[in-house]
Amino acid sequence: MDTRIRSLLDRYADFDFRIDSETAKDGKLTKAEIVFFRKEEKHTKGEAEEEDTFGIKISRGEESIFIWCFFLAILQLTLDGAEEYKWVRYVYIDDPISSLDEHNAIVVGNHLVQLYREAKRHVPTVVSTHHALSFNVLHYEIRNHLGRQSQYMLTRDRSSGGYDMVEQKG
Repeated sequence: MDTRIRSLLDRYADFDFRIDSETAKDGKLTKAEIVFFRKEEKHTKGEAEEEDTFGIKISRGEESIFIWCFFLAILQLTLDGAEEYKWVRYVYIDDPISSLDEHNAIVVGNHLVQLYREAKRHVPTVVSTHHALSFNVLHYEIRNHLGRQSQYMLTRDRSSGGYDMVEQKG
């Protein structure tokens, strides 16, 4: 998984990670830890060489990006029809851009639609967001690259106190 995650993370961030784990004799996982690091250029005697700085603290936004990439790696396996993920029948993505800046909000929406465009397997998906930019990016990316898909907005019916799903026409 770390190779899949790393290739996705390279799109969004300038840090790297290592997953350290230990297993018991029976094969059960007993310890797992993720260590983040950056490659830094070190100059010695006029020569530049890269050195890894391990154990860095990442920001909340960087943490969100890492988790998003972990999720995307699993989603990619699901959409590619990997045997381990054939049991997945639906995907629900709740606000994929929380803690991200506007640039990454656009990149995330674009990348998500790209994954579905290249999918070998159709998996019905719901994406919910309260972020107007995220909705706009997804709306136009889906319309332009996947054709007309059903898009709905959850609205409150004040007279009944309930909620309605209203299809978006434009």
